[in-house]
Amino acid sequence: MSENLVGKIAVNALQLHIKKGLYASERQIENHFSVSAEVTYDPQSMQNGTYLDYERLAELLSKEMHKDVQLLEQVAQNCLLAIQSEWPFANGAKVIIEKLNPAFNGLKLASVKVELAYP
Repeated sequence: MSENLVGKIAVNALQLHIKKGLYASERQIENHFSVSAEVTYDPQSMQNGTYLDYERLAELLSKEMHKDVQLLEQVAQNCLLAIQSEWPFANGAKVIIEKLNPAFNGLKLASVKVELAYP
């Protein structure tokens, strides 16, 4: 059984209020975002003292969301690149960015979502 172990850490629903979006109107007021990520790894390949850090993962997500990149797909890709850089031994990762209660021409939506993953 131990040879088939898969480890996973996750940050769920990091809440951010920032000015971000493709359209100028989206950048005029702060929007409410929820960002989640999970990182998978092989616990058997971890060297002593090597670990994945929940707090560091949350910091990486927040840092990428605060950068001056407006397209959420690009932000999600940048998050994945930052995860790969921080933990090169990770087997995979997934990032989900949700814009909560977006205003689209009078349409009432709970959220819109971008999700990217590797492998």
